[in-house]
Amino acid sequence: QLVTAPPRKGRDAATLAYLAAYTSEPETALRVAQAATVAVIGLGGLGCEVIRHLAALGVRRLVCVDHDRVEASNLNRQFCYSPADLGRPKIDVIIEYLERHAPEVRVAGRQRFVTSEADLADVLPTTDRNCDLVVCCADQPIGRVELACLGAARASHAAFAFVAMHIGRGYWGLIVSDGAMRGAEDFFNSACELDACADVGTVQGAASWENSLLAAHLCDAIVRRLTNLPSRGFLNRMNSVEFSGPNSRVVVDFRRDLSAGARA
Repeated sequence: QLVTAPPRKGRDAATLAYLAAYTSEPETALRVAQAATVAVIGLGGLGCEVIRHLAALGVRRLVCVDHDRVEASNLNRQFCYSPADLGRPKIDVIIEYLERHAPEVRVAGRQRFVTSEADLADVLPTTDRNCDLVVCCADQPIGRVELACLGAARASHAAFAFVAMHIGRGYWGLIVSDGAMRGAEDFFNSACELDACADVGTVQGAASWENSLLAAHLCDAIVRRLTNLPSRGFLNRMNSVEFSGPNSRVVVDFRRDLSAGARA
């Protein structure tokens, strides 16, 4: 159904028009989202995509954590960085990126390798509900970094999201209920054992389009959560995005006018 609304101007005009397709109060929905505080742990191929989408939405407070420095191999998919940034801490570059592209965003950053909840204690103090969402985009150490982020989210009374690439597929989830938090904790405790397996580890090959597609699935759920829009039924679950098989369905087949022998 086509939704018409008075034309809007300014930075948020297109976002408000988008939200108006789902709610009669788009300004309220956007104001709630922009007042949120979101922590993003891991600023690699997936973390960069999540940061860009959160900044585009207008989230005003971001907490970013990563231990790494920019390498040449990052540049095929991590578009927050440039060749001029090689060797620099990713967290420093991300802060500068946000200052240029979204100066209204307040950013707190830490250069740190996260292996336990204690590593996030000074980043996300638990004295009050100062964080709305913790997003784990880091891939090492397997299981332990997710548990650290999950623990920090629970201590801060925040929702928890995670996203990870593997060969041929990606995984993501947005956990908001206490029961699902406990289930996720059990799952990632079991996943810690995978870190010792010879055939499991960081995926060495990576492509920008796969990162973008996977992050878009997660960010759609995050935006709906932050703006109080209806979810698409993916909450409190681990969801898979397949890259090795068909990821889209055919809506119109433009080959119908070709001869059978000429169809690809």
